[in-house]
Amino acid sequence: MLTMTPEKAYRKALNSRKRLPGLEPIIAQDTWYTCCYAANVIQGRWPEAEETIQQDAFQACSYARDVIKGRWPEAEPIIQHDAEYAYWYAACVIQDRWPEAEEVIAQGNYKSEYISNFFSEPLVTKDQYSEFEWERVGAVGFFAPQKLFDRKESLIDMMIDNQDMLQC
Repeated sequence: MLTMTPEKAYRKALNSRKRLPGLEPIIAQDTWYTCCYAANVIQGRWPEAEETIQQDAFQACSYARDVIKGRWPEAEPIIQHDAEYAYWYAACVIQDRWPEAEEVIAQGNYKSEYISNFFSEPLVTKDQYSEFEWERVGAVGFFAPQKLFDRKESLIDMMIDNQDMLQC
């Protein structure tokens, strides 16, 4: 006897073009197929599976974008702790700044994209720094959202302590 996997159960439901409640527990074992099932078969929210989906930042972001088509407050605590998906959630779901996640986004690979998407002009300018400080800040072209840093010294300290910040 063949074992029904989440993928096979999802494909069977997709091919039938209707919900198959008997297969839903199998589909719900995999967050990827759970999101696919909600988006492509149910074509709407699947409340019974949301607790599982929201534990995976990628799937929670996808579910918010593709199924809910808007913010998903219950999943935001998980998403905002993952720099990559916090950026994508801000860009694709919120479509605006996400202040609660900015500190995490600033530590990830998408900090430059976040800044260029949500800030129209540089927030760090040469006149705010001594010549020495500007060499460390301005030379790399890193313009930090003011909300990320309460004072200019915190930006400099962060850049000196965290060398990947210099690769903007």
